[in-house]
Amino acid sequence: MSNTFDLDGWKKAKFGARRHQDFIMEIQVCKNVIAEMGNKFDSHDFILVLLKRYAAVYGQYLINHKNVITANAEISNFLRNHVAELGITQGDDVISRNILGNESKNASWKKN
Repeated sequence: MSNTFDLDGWKKAKFGARRHQDFIMEIQVCKNVIAEMGNKFDSHDFILVLLKRYAAVYGQYLINHKNVITANAEISNFLRNHVAELGITQGDDVISRNILGNESKNASWKKN
């Protein structure tokens, strides 16, 4: 049995003909990523784990936005707009390194 997750097969089975962006940030995907995070994390930490575990999802964000900054901003906004479903609370902004190694301001999060 393979440990590889067939994201495309899962998307087709779950969503049929729905467009990719309609489900790109499925709540369960976010919950899976958050489960791997410590009690406190920031958006850059979340995005790094998302990229490692769900590269196809992150890749679609890059295709849709054509740059890392706006793709990452949309992911952070998704977290912000779904705090109740995700069981997280937004904290203060912090400075940390993004996936490109550049320091920038981003949201911090705490598990409820």
